[in-house]
Parts: sequence; C-alpha cells; structure tokens
Amino acid sequence: MSIVRQRELEPLIAASFPSIRASGSRLDYLILGTIDREHWRTGRTAGSSISNLVEHLADFKGEVTLEVAAGGWDPTRPRR
Repeated sequence: MSIVRQRELEPLIAASFPSIRASGSRLDYLILGTIDREHWRTGRTAGSSISNLVEHLADFKGEVTLEVAAGGWDPTRPRR
C-alpha cells in the first residue's frame, strides 16, 4: 500500500514541471499507479518514454480515504 499526503506530493510535482510552478495555477493531476524503484530511477537519470512507464506501471486496485477520528467514547458512533 502506498500512502502520500497531498501537501507532500504537490511540491514534488511542481519541482518536476517548472512550467507548472511558474504559472502559479492550481495543480490538476491524476495518479494512475506506482512504478518500481529501479525503473523510476532509470527514468529520472536517463529519461523514459510514457509507453515505457506505462509498461512498468502497477495500477491501483482501489482508493481509500482515511480520516482521523477523535479518540474516546462517542455515543453517536455505532458499536462494533
């Protein structure tokens, strides 16, 4: 499972694409999946085509949104 915080991801995207950072506009992106570390490093140093990245892409099986709930007893929350 991969977990990333939006506030940590968006600066990385902006740093990777200077034209986006320069425009100052809102980031609009879609995350398709993950890529293994070896191919990611190769792409960062030697460059890679989109088709090569897609070939090594591990797509997500689902999406989960995690929310933090305050601890303690809550009479409105059903018992398990």
